[in-house]
Amino acid sequence: MNFEGLAIESPPNPINMLVNEAIDRFTEFISIERGGSPQTSRVYRYDLEMFFTFVGIPPQQVQTHHIRMFLAHLKTDKGYSSASLRRKLACLRSFFRFLDQEKMITDNPTTGLVTPRLGQHLPRSVSPEDVKRLLWAARKYEKNPERTYAIFQVLYSTGARVSELCSMNIENIDFSEGTIRVLGKGNKERMVLLTVPAMNAIVEYIKFRPAEGPLFLSRRNKRLSPLTVQRTVRSVAKRAGITSKVTPHALRHSFATHMLERGADVRVLQELLGHANLATTQIYTHVSLAHERAVFQRTHPLAETEPEEVF
Repeated sequence: MNFEGLAIESPPNPINMLVNEAIDRFTEFISIERGGSPQTSRVYRYDLEMFFTFVGIPPQQVQTHHIRMFLAHLKTDKGYSSASLRRKLACLRSFFRFLDQEKMITDNPTTGLVTPRLGQHLPRSVSPEDVKRLLWAARKYEKNPERTYAIFQVLYSTGARVSELCSMNIENIDFSEGTIRVLGKGNKERMVLLTVPAMNAIVEYIKFRPAEGPLFLSRRNKRLSPLTVQRTVRSVAKRAGITSKVTPHALRHSFATHMLERGADVRVLQELLGHANLATTQIYTHVSLAHERAVFQRTHPLAETEPEEVF
């Protein structure tokens, strides 16, 4: 018998089967029970596949030292930041806590692990003057300027996440109240406020559109993707002559920072941003304090006086 050209399949790897089953069940739990977005599931799956590729053993054999070795590898060999290490450890904690609850493991290897310290990180924001330059450049953008200008107005007006911007629907806008309902993290709905310029920009963009459906459309009349918005923001920033990195998230930070600098209440800001925890919003108070200190140093007659000269 001639066996030439006959493909011989390798037997399935039992370790991979156990890993894939555990990850599939976990991401399904995140998606269905926790209401996580597809992006959240993809991030969890990426982190977990990275971990199990490194350790090369099934979940049932993972011990605490395996996780410590993985984190040390990411820090020393890959140069990961403390923030990235915290996120990956948080993923592993959630994953093994789920397996423990489902009786898929006997011991949780993340118990007792200390979360890496995270240095104070002040969000990147755009100055009010640069926001004006961005809005001007958006109006002059050759690729669908009405849509581009409306995107910038809505991002800066509402402080919405880019995923929330892309999920907006026309029927969820209340022009009489100046609000729009958005779908945030965990499929939680909230109302955000629109400025008059933002509403005018929306009206100009959708005046020949049906009264319902996605607010922002691609050239193929599909719902606009976050990646397209990110690319558009970067392109407009370049045309505006802004050398610092500008992203949709930077406009969200700018919205929060500029509101606080003008006296906004941090709890009101928490609602507008859709933060579940006030501590997440309070990082902006550090930004505001830095601004206030700079104004104080610049304007108070004795702010820069040497101590011995005061008396």
